Amino acid sequence: MPKFIDLTGKRFGRLVVISRSENSSTGKIKWNCLCDCGNKSTPQGGVLKSGKAKSCGCFGEEARRKATKTHGLSSTSEYTVWYQMIERCENEKHVHYKSYGGRGIKVCDRWKSFVNFYADMGKRHFDSYQLDRINNDDGYSKENCHWTTIRENCRNKRGTLKINLKGKIISIAEAAEIIGLQYQTLRWRVNHGWNQETGLFKLT
Repeated sequence: MPKFIDLTGKRFGRLVVISRSENSSTGKIKWNCLCDCGNKSTPQGGVLKSGKAKSCGCFGEEARRKATKTHGLSSTSEYTVWYQMIERCENEKHVHYKSYGGRGIKVCDRWKSFVNFYADMGKRHFDSYQLDRINNDDGYSKENCHWTTIRENCRNKRGTLKINLKGKIISIAEAAEIIGLQYQTLRWRVNHGWNQETGLFKLT
């Protein structure tokens, strides 16, 4: 078991650790922190020490206000996508924070500015396109993001069942389309332990 390290009194960005908080539901150590802006937050110790938590969320809010004043694009769909990205990663009160900022997914420093985000990603071809991370364990950056359809994005989400088809790891939905099988059939076979030797990809 790793040696316990008391973080009380230490500073991480704008956050100063005041005391230890209750552990998370998964047993992770959390800390009561006071932000320079006066707000309080309770990030996990690992997130603090990794540098992924630098404020209570006020840093992202300041970036949004600054961007709104300078680029004139706050009414665009691209701005909405950027805003929600920042919220998921910076705002502990956001409904999806646990799956993003809470597990260490962060926005690169360059993309804290909407102007830079827009310069790197450009305009969406259609409003139905979503911002997708190529590697779901990495954060938001130019190198790890692209515009994609809702269908493709869903295939890339964590928890999506994937299989090896001809040396390429793809989702079951994509494999079913390539092979010509019903998605439900292929998913059932995977869930019941079928493999290529037992006829995983047989059409009948």
